[in-house]
Amino acid sequence: MSIDPIKALLEYISYPSVSTDPKYREGMKQARDFVIRNFTQIGFDVEVIETPLHPIILASRIKNPEWPHIMFYAHYDVQPADPFDLWKTPPFQPEVRDGYFYGRGVTDNKGPFIVQLTALAQLLEKNPEIPLNFTFLVEGEEEIGSPNFPAFLEKYKDRLKKADLLLISDTTSPNPQQIVITTSLRGIVGLDIEVYGPNSDLHSGLYGGPVHNPIQALTEICSNLHLPNGRVNVPGFYDDVALPEPWEQQELSKYPISEPDLKKFLDIPEFHSPEGYAPLESIRFAPTLEFNGIGGGYQGEGSKTIIPSKAFAKITCRLVANQDPDGIRQKVIQAIESRVPKGVKVKITQHGAGEP
Repeated sequence: MSIDPIKALLEYISYPSVSTDPKYREGMKQARDFVIRNFTQIGFDVEVIETPLHPIILASRIKNPEWPHIMFYAHYDVQPADPFDLWKTPPFQPEVRDGYFYGRGVTDNKGPFIVQLTALAQLLEKNPEIPLNFTFLVEGEEEIGSPNFPAFLEKYKDRLKKADLLLISDTTSPNPQQIVITTSLRGIVGLDIEVYGPNSDLHSGLYGGPVHNPIQALTEICSNLHLPNGRVNVPGFYDDVALPEPWEQQELSKYPISEPDLKKFLDIPEFHSPEGYAPLESIRFAPTLEFNGIGGGYQGEGSKTIIPSKAFAKITCRLVANQDPDGIRQKVIQAIESRVPKGVKVKITQHGAGEP
């Protein structure tokens, strides 16, 4: 049975499968059911493997154990679409404009998955007896660090290792004319910082001065996590970083986008690469510490003269070869705790991690 890729993608994107937010649980189920339904329609056997959060889908077509076995990886969850007011169209009401799809998950990872699914459906329709075995592994927790994926891999390793080739759709190409084989991805470590001051919001006219403002304290901490040259200011952060191999540098030189073109595409005045890395090198070979969100105090129209009781920031680190996620996380936590100004308390919440 053939699949209309455009119709399928528009439907798939319409399901708000945000794995990090419990209010989107129904959207997660809708996306999961979509994947299951489409695999069933093309004759695959489908298993739904429960996890403490979002199930993993294992779809397979095994005709002869002696045939070569190709495995595909994808994920059905997406990043949060907030802030919604920055979207020109609603993120879960996809549309096509000027030949491009717009909607949350188009590139990560629903579009690439639909490409693989529809290509496979067409292949099997034209050649139903092709001597190949296929397995699709589609998880629902990739955007939150795949916390239950290692346990799944351990439990099913004897079955999964029978595959001869693994193809991952969760990558990109610089343009439609350039074929790129992605050989590795940066790892990740996530954590939240919450800074607490007084037990309630205070009037700044009455208490401004002796009470340390949690937003100020938080920004002091955050600003100390980088040096002016762009490098991460955490002791030991770069200790295990692997330098790029000569062949990696050679491959990077073939990248079809120049630094000026990339700067123009991003609409930024200048790059801010860490010292020791050229801009394109820093994307591929440098670890980072990024602030993904920050907030606190009054966010409404006009002014409200308060000292807020708390402030927060969300941080992730992107890791490169040889860096250990748990080790990096502990170094970052120690750096934060050593820089907490007096007058406030700090709570650090750890999130998912993934090796490079």
